[in-house]
Amino acid sequence: MGVFQSQKTVPVQMTDLAPVAQAVASHFQAKGFEVKSQRTDKGWHVSVSKADTFKVVMGTKTALNVEIEPKGNGTEISAGIGVFGQQSGGLGSIMAGPLMITQLWGMVQQSKLDDEALAVAEKALQDAKSAGATSEKAAADRATAARAAAEMQAEMEARRHEEEATAEAEAKAQAAAAAKAAAAAKAHMEAQIAARVQQEAEAATRAQAAAAAKAHMEAEIAARVQQEHAEAEARVQAAAEAAAKAEAEAKAKAEAEMQAKAEAAAQARDALGRGSQPVGTRGVLGGSERTHVVVAGDSLYKIAAHFYGNGNRWPEIFEANKDIIKNPRIIRPGQKLRIP
Repeated sequence: MGVFQSQKTVPVQMTDLAPVAQAVASHFQAKGFEVKSQRTDKGWHVSVSKADTFKVVMGTKTALNVEIEPKGNGTEISAGIGVFGQQSGGLGSIMAGPLMITQLWGMVQQSKLDDEALAVAEKALQDAKSAGATSEKAAADRATAARAAAEMQAEMEARRHEEEATAEAEAKAQAAAAAKAAAAAKAHMEAQIAARVQQEAEAATRAQAAAAAKAHMEAEIAARVQQEHAEAEARVQAAAEAAAKAEAEAKAKAEAEMQAKAEAAAQARDALGRGSQPVGTRGVLGGSERTHVVVAGDSLYKIAAHFYGNGNRWPEIFEANKDIIKNPRIIRPGQKLRIP
């Protein structure tokens, strides 16, 4: 088998376990797994492998090995890690240590492949048990009907011989008795037919219940797989959003620091410039209109306060320079503004 086994004993006895092994193999083949099944001395062995789940170790393919064997009054199902197609052991001899074995078994348990294999095998056993019980019941019903028919035929034959030996005077009485017996036989047969119809209806009901249980189990498995997929995608999305947010914050912080440094440098240059030139010289008279060259630290409010003595008159400067200024909150060093 291998290592890290999951086991389950199902209270169902079968002389031929080949259909159960075939059910497990077909289930995993339909899901894209590579499968190999073979008969053993005690029962059946099924190997299940897939490249994205099981690794190749030192040139040897690993797999989930499933063994199905009769055990006491039932059937034992075992699932564990091993070598693909190998019926016993072998895994430890190709690995340097238990770490890789533990990792493989962790992947199997995380994907619930061992539970899935046990569930498929158990269902196949239960289905076989239900089919066997229905077949045995039908055979018993047929045997009962045959015995009843044989008994009725024997009774009729005996009555016919008796009638032949009876005198003509007793003919009417015996005919009446025969008619009564026929009616009883008819009623008996009709009762048997009704009972058989009821049994077949009950068998159909049980089959429908089994089909519904199967559909429910498959729906639960599909829902579980879908939920795990959605949770994984959500985790990936959250990680990506967190990384993007952190990158944006770092970029914004760096830009803010660079802007602050640039403004500080501009203010320092402006302070040095103003030390040798009075602030009033920044505005240049030009006929009836003045101009002002923006320096670092300027705002429309400061410029209005400088020229008009009232910063609240900044809209007048903004209106006169709409061809240069798009946003009154943003002016840049070097811009040449008209002062009306």
